Amino acid sequence: MVVEAFVIPPANAYAPPRIMVVGWGALIGGLGVLWFVGATNAELLPIALALLVVIAGIGAVGYSFMRATPSTPKTSTS
Repeated sequence: MVVEAFVIPPANAYAPPRIMVVGWGALIGGLGVLWFVGATNAELLPIALALLVVIAGIGAVGYSFMRATPSTPKTSTS
């Protein structure tokens, strides 16, 4: 999904934005990691879950910094 998000351009205005495609890919990948760790070594499942939560938190902070734009200064007319 990450390759699709960055290589194939959106078809039209109704296509999902790239960040949505990357987000779904990350969600599927994270669930896959949890399933794999749970199936192979269940004792490491809490560690894998905590690691995914930390990675998601770092991604959320980075996304909020990316979306933050400085506000334009307001000019007073008085």
